[in-house]
Amino acid sequence: MKKTALLLLFALSPVVFFAQEETKTEEEVIEVVEVEVVELEEKEAPKDIPFAIIEDAPVFPGCEKLDKHLRKMCLQNQIKKHVSTHFNVALANELGLDAGKKRVYVIFKIDKEGNIVDLKARGPHQRLEMESLRVIKLLPQMIPGKHLGKPVGVKYTLPITFLVEGKTENKDPNGN
Repeated sequence: MKKTALLLLFALSPVVFFAQEETKTEEEVIEVVEVEVVELEEKEAPKDIPFAIIEDAPVFPGCEKLDKHLRKMCLQNQIKKHVSTHFNVALANELGLDAGKKRVYVIFKIDKEGNIVDLKARGPHQRLEMESLRVIKLLPQMIPGKHLGKPVGVKYTLPITFLVEGKTENKDPNGN
């Protein structure tokens, strides 16, 4: 009888062992089932976007009826036309600069309301920089650019290139 009881005990022990494992497995599943709900934040449009990568470029007055790509080209052409019309080209020759091509780089922003703001200029002479800023300040208000469907500031860099004429001196063919 002792032998039978021992065998029964050994025979029943795997059942008890498996029963304990099933309980543990259920507990583990319950722990894994817990889920934390996280709300996703809405993607915000950046504050300022460079002109080269803006989705919807600012619209210069008169360019409104064109498609997206042509509006961007129209803006660039209208800014060039504006600078050509208003820039005092005689100023460059009055400053005594060496002859040749000269450039003034103007950086500005067309803000969320379409205004020209944050102007900076870099050029070969301070008076040329001031003239460039004066001309850019005269640009009209525009329809602001949009990125991800929201109005944003658009950074724009404009190189203004002009030719400084040199003084011609009477020289003989030998350079004297």
